[in-house]
Amino acid sequence: MISFLRPLLPLFCAVLPICPGWAEQETPQPPGAANLTGGNMGVPAAPAPGEWATYPCGGLTMLVATSSSEAQRHVLNGIACLLTFWDDAAYREFRKAIKLDPSCMMAQWGLALSCITPHHEHEARKEQALQNIRLQLELGQLPSRELEYGRALVTLLKNGSPDAAKVFLDIADNWKRDPWAPLFAAMMLRDGFTDEGSPKPGQEQAQTLLDAYLTAHPSTPAAWFMKALLQETNPTMGEDALQAVQKALELVPGYPPALHLLGHIQFRRGDYKASEDSFARAADAYTLWQNEEKLSPADNEGLFRSLAYKAMARFCRGDENGAIREAAKLASRPVDTSRPRATGSLMQLWETRTLPMRLALSRYPWKGSREIESVTPQTLDINPPSLSDGITAACIQAAQGKTALVNGNKKDLSSRLANLEKICTTLAQSGPKADEEGAVSHWVRSLELNDRLGLECKALLYTDSAPIWLQSDVEQQRFSSLLMPPVLPYPAELRLAQWHARKRDWVSCKNSCKEGLRRFPNHAALLALLQKAEQAAVNPGQVLPSSSSRPGKKTGKTKSSSSSKRTSTPSSK
Repeated sequence: MISFLRPLLPLFCAVLPICPGWAEQETPQPPGAANLTGGNMGVPAAPAPGEWATYPCGGLTMLVATSSSEAQRHVLNGIACLLTFWDDAAYREFRKAIKLDPSCMMAQWGLALSCITPHHEHEARKEQALQNIRLQLELGQLPSRELEYGRALVTLLKNGSPDAAKVFLDIADNWKRDPWAPLFAAMMLRDGFTDEGSPKPGQEQAQTLLDAYLTAHPSTPAAWFMKALLQETNPTMGEDALQAVQKALELVPGYPPALHLLGHIQFRRGDYKASEDSFARAADAYTLWQNEEKLSPADNEGLFRSLAYKAMARFCRGDENGAIREAAKLASRPVDTSRPRATGSLMQLWETRTLPMRLALSRYPWKGSREIESVTPQTLDINPPSLSDGITAACIQAAQGKTALVNGNKKDLSSRLANLEKICTTLAQSGPKADEEGAVSHWVRSLELNDRLGLECKALLYTDSAPIWLQSDVEQQRFSSLLMPPVLPYPAELRLAQWHARKRDWVSCKNSCKEGLRRFPNHAALLALLQKAEQAAVNPGQVLPSSSSRPGKKTGKTKSSSSSKRTSTPSSK
């Protein structure tokens, strides 16, 4: 968050010290709305599907300095979208508010925040918004709370998230009816979990804050969303995350980001079929929003994110052929090459167009380069070319290297590995260009993918030291996030387990499978290999299918059962 807010620093720092504020006034609550100050805690009826935008905060409202009540509604909608990571919709809500009242500072503030990524295609509108904010601040005609929101941004930029969270907590203390400040504070306090799943200090404070907030205000969808979001990268994803997002969906049925978050949580918990269904519903909801707003797919990042995650889930539950077909169909959707920096276009260029190649590369045993060639995306007429071409190039080299090994040509594999490392080095040096494209997060993922492919190729080439390379891959991988599916549809532990299986080291194979299932519960390939390893460990003399077999294929007998007595190699962190 700090990086994309950095452009606000000189504007706010220049004017905040000289700007007096107004005494705050409160606006009337809508009939039946909950009251953050306590008393008369009426609970509004949940909105019907398609009506989420009316009061996305669950009926809670606050003062926005504007001459238009309709503009205020759009500002509140936009803030709710920001807190639920739907920047595309937030941007349009703030634009609607500005159209109704160009002098509304919070609308300008929200618009700048929703498209603050450097070199975003909305750069001109963002810069205009920042200029308008500066003029408003120089005039000194703003409510004191809106000045405090500005101070929170400055603090975030200068000192980081924990100090910004303190400012938002101060806002919550000083303006008891402000429904947003505690949620922004929780967002900025979160700092993740330990490897064992224990919350770090900021994470624990954010969870405590949200629990107290929801006890007082249980009809706030954005708060339930945030409670579920706090568990996004928890190594031990619990039932409470699932219940929280389901509660958010009860309050705002059909809300696309909540449906996507539900799919992510189900994916992390290993319920891949339910995850597929949730991502499909999310994609339908994003499509409905796109049609209602009369937008291009280039403006609909969430649609492609959900569809890519859906194909990943299908692969993980064991339908590899179906997942690759689905990914190929998704990859064939045309890209608006006139708008390569639009959020939806970036998702297509980096994620969906390369997804079939990544899924095909994930097959085991390797089926040869022909399948990769059939799903390799054609180069698009984009000037200058997108850095995403580097993912395609890396996948091709990895595929050709694996094919070379199957053909017994280790020299060619070595050459392909060298090419892969050159591609990775070139990409690693392309950070400034990724910044220009507005694709820094995608670029970081491409480096992660290239590292993983390189380590796997090294394990194939240097067989004696394969466990070292594969263990390094295990230690470097990260849990999938809400905004992006995993770069490859399997945990690194699977490749280590497969290596142990080839060596007939069934104890180490079983241990690696169990470690992998912590990261990808119920992963079909892991479960199949674990079952085989457990059978072999109990009956070392039993004839088992080879590690490269598939159901229905003929398999030969093992040469010896003595290899199952090898010393176990540690396979977990």
